[in-house]
Amino acid sequence: MSTKEKDLTLNFEAVCRAAQKGNVDYFRGISQHFREEWLVRKCNQRSGDNILHIAARFGRLSILEFIAKELFASHGMKWSVKKLEIFDSINADRKTPLHEAAQSDHLDCVQFLLQQKVNVDSMKRADWTPLMLAIAKGNKEVVLQLLNASANPALVNKDGWNSFHLACREGNLEIVKLLSDTKADLWKVASKNGRTPLHTAALHGCKDVVHWLLESCQHPVDAEDSCGNTPLMDAIRMGHTEVAAMMIEDFKANIMKTDRLGYQLLHVAAQSGHLASVTYILINFAVDINAVSFKNITPLHLAAKEGHKEIISCLLSHGANIYLQDEMGRTALNIVENNNHSDCVQILKQQYS
Repeated sequence: MSTKEKDLTLNFEAVCRAAQKGNVDYFRGISQHFREEWLVRKCNQRSGDNILHIAARFGRLSILEFIAKELFASHGMKWSVKKLEIFDSINADRKTPLHEAAQSDHLDCVQFLLQQKVNVDSMKRADWTPLMLAIAKGNKEVVLQLLNASANPALVNKDGWNSFHLACREGNLEIVKLLSDTKADLWKVASKNGRTPLHTAALHGCKDVVHWLLESCQHPVDAEDSCGNTPLMDAIRMGHTEVAAMMIEDFKANIMKTDRLGYQLLHVAAQSGHLASVTYILINFAVDINAVSFKNITPLHLAAKEGHKEIISCLLSHGANIYLQDEMGRTALNIVENNNHSDCVQILKQQYS
């Protein structure tokens, strides 16, 4: 590396620090040649960030304004032509400065970048837009700015999730309603594995969003994903018994549904390890505690495989049959022994004495 290149690298590190701290005076002291050189230069090969990415991530509006108003405006057509290209530049994750500002909740930087006519729907790696990142952070004002700039909430990422899915996952009902106002049927979407916004909200225990989807959107309460899971199963799987109770009592969710493996609600609860879910089902519903799946697997078998000691004890106290065998001829005791769940072995052995 030549002396000039070493000096350029060293000084560029100082430029990056200045961008991070919002030190505009430092930029004003840089010669015209170096300004142009550093504007397109990456901070490092791993991140691929340039000065704009850094300024947007740290909310340094003054740096973005300097680059747009003083640097580009004063250096002729050459840089005017490149302005939009540089403001839409991508790093190693294919994130633009707008992605960085939206993800970091810097409303003023988001507004300024949108004024520069950047691509509001640019997609980073995994096909996430700035709107998706803003929704994941839960910043309503940033979301509103992006929507006002015609961000498309119906775009999907690599998993088939759109912005509405993400809003339902985060449980921010204000943002959910805001997105719905832009496109009334936005909720009518399923991911690549068939999961709906209701699945997502139920899985994450977002009770208000679940209620709104069922009441205001008339979302099918027993919608199935590609594995046959219903939103009720997802709520039970994660121990969200209040959400499950609401879905059953107020919206008549079907507690007898089975998934593609033939698992019923109690199977799902036993496998998940949430004692609250198992207890809720056993106390409130007349379910078959020894119900078998397509492979003769009972809830006790699933709890045994996962080593859920409390679940095993609960099922046994409610009459689970320890002698039932799965299609491979294994009892729950065989399963815990095979999986080295020694504490569970003792619980089951006591039932044989």
